Amino acid sequence: LSTLNRIDSILFFLPPLLYLLYKQRVIRGLWVGAAGFAPLLLWELFSLFYYGFLFPNTYYAKLHAGVPQTLLFNQGILYYLNSLSWDPVTLVVTFTSLAFALTQSDAKPRALAVGISLYLFYILYIGGDFMSSRFFSSVFFASVILIVQFLSQFTPQQKYLLAGMILFL
Repeated sequence: LSTLNRIDSILFFLPPLLYLLYKQRVIRGLWVGAAGFAPLLLWELFSLFYYGFLFPNTYYAKLHAGVPQTLLFNQGILYYLNSLSWDPVTLVVTFTSLAFALTQSDAKPRALAVGISLYLFYILYIGGDFMSSRFFSSVFFASVILIVQFLSQFTPQQKYLLAGMILFL
């Protein structure tokens, strides 16, 4: 359902969904997945019929405006730097959660971390946005969820260190 709001949010959910389909290894999982994507498919068919396009106008206006990809990457880097300047907590929490998730033996947090990483690359690819840190809000939310899952594995010293880092930031 998130893709009905922002179609690019599929980048978050695709790796965990593929992981779940792989783990289930049953045809029923494919049917459940197809049913979950039915609202998006119906919307895309309606959009194609009614508007004549599959994607929102912003997709065509921003990404197909003749701006070279190198300039978009450069602008994406500036978007990251702006976020670090105005809101350092978001990216620090995000990259900390990715470090925790990618070092886990459990594939579930790694699948979500791959989705977050895909979205972070997507932000670079499209050149960020004119609103500071707007695209990082969903990344931050998913990162906080990952960190909360890891809190039970922390020693008391690590929890104090994390609390100190949060207060410092």
